[in-house]
Formats: sequence, C-alpha cells, structure tokens
Amino acid sequence: MAGEFYPNQISISEKFNTLLKKKTDLETSINLQHQNIDQNPQKWSKYDDVITTNISSNNFNIPLATHQQLEQFIFSTDINFDLNQLDKLFEAVSWMTRDHENMKIALKHSFLVVTLWFVTPTQKQLIGFTRAVSDHVYNATLWDVVIHPNFQNQGLGKSLIQYTLEQLQLQHIENITLFAGSKAVNFYHNLGFITDPNGIKGMFWVSP
Repeated sequence: MAGEFYPNQISISEKFNTLLKKKTDLETSINLQHQNIDQNPQKWSKYDDVITTNISSNNFNIPLATHQQLEQFIFSTDINFDLNQLDKLFEAVSWMTRDHENMKIALKHSFLVVTLWFVTPTQKQLIGFTRAVSDHVYNATLWDVVIHPNFQNQGLGKSLIQYTLEQLQLQHIENITLFAGSKAVNFYHNLGFITDPNGIKGMFWVSP
C-alpha cells in the first residue's frame, strides 16, 4: 500500500539517511581542503604513486567513492606550518626536537623546504620532510630527510627525494649533495647519488 513502511523498510531508510549525512559531511570537509589548496596553488602538489606533477599543479579532483579514495598524499613547499607536527615527526624516528624559533629561522633561510602530508577528510598529518640549502646558482645540499615510520617502505621516501630534486632542477641547481647514514647509502644510490665522486670525501668541522 502506497505510503506504508514496514519495520525493515524504516531501518533501511534510517541507514540511507545516515549514509547521506556522512556523504554530505565528507563533501563539506573536502571542499574546505580544496579552498585551502586553491588559495595557495603554488604551494601544493598531489602525490599519485609516481611524481608527474610540478609545483604549479592544481589538479585536485577527488572522487566520492570509498574512504580509501578520499585519502591522499600532498607535497607542500610552504614554510609556514605547525612546527608541533614536525616535533611529532622527529620524535617518531627518535630525532631530537628543535627549538621552534631557531627552526623558523632555519626554514626561512633554506632554499627549499618540502613537506609531505597524509590528508583524509578528518585530519592532515605531516609524514615527510626535507629541506635544501643552496648558493642559489650551482649547489644545494639536502638536510633532515625523514619519513614517518608508519609510512616507510611504501615508496614515499623515494618520491620525497624525487620531488625535491625536480624542484631544485627547475631552479637550475644541478650539483646536489647530502649526507647519508650507512644504512641509507643504497637507497640514495638507487636514486642516482654517487658516493665519493672522483675520490672527493665529505668532511666536517664541528665546534669543540
């Protein structure tokens, strides 16, 4: 009979309304994220398995299908981010945290800062970081390369370095160096870095 609902039908209707509300909430959250990205398109790039976009990319179409599809990794070159997130990232890999005022100065005077964020409809977590210092013409050195342990062995460290190299090459920096621990040497070899090129050794002078 038209207009009548049996108990099981009412239950289905309630579930449908609940799903519809969740969909609306997700759309609202994503729209807010897109507004942030659209306001600073030069600072954000989307990660899609292998980096193919450049720093000016603003292609951020996200399908509303499954929760997994709503998760994404985003690179940023904006130095103005929550340093408490950087503290958590450093602590996750057993690095010492750094004074925020000093870190702000270090970021300001770095030639390039790259952060990698894991973004869902409910949170944005800093999971990767590196920065480069440079003479702005010939040379650059990478420092503080880090990926959160929960996101290691997924190709994200490789993509972080590839993205950073790409941005440095866009600035015509061709001689790029870094310092690697013994366990990371093969990782960087696979990305094209050479150990002791032409017999040149890296050397440190540390204040007594």
